[in-house]
Amino acid sequence: PELSGSDEVEIDNSISPHSQCKGPLNVVEYNAERGMWWMEAARLLKDADVIILNEMDIGMARSDNQHTTRLMAHYLQMNYAWG
Repeated sequence: PELSGSDEVEIDNSISPHSQCKGPLNVVEYNAERGMWWMEAARLLKDADVIILNEMDIGMARSDNQHTTRLMAHYLQMNYAWG
């Protein structure tokens, strides 16, 4: 069975104004391990220009039914794409 909405991407470019990069781009990849510790991870990732995440949750009991990617993006004041 196919999951409903599994082929959709959610994008929010309204959180942070568009700006040009001045210097090297700091790209970080982070495995969030089911999204449970996203706030702790956000504090460590705050200096990144681009963050590539996997295992982030949306609506799962293990992460308190939160949209962890959206919350992290707002906490870091970064735009995001989630899918």
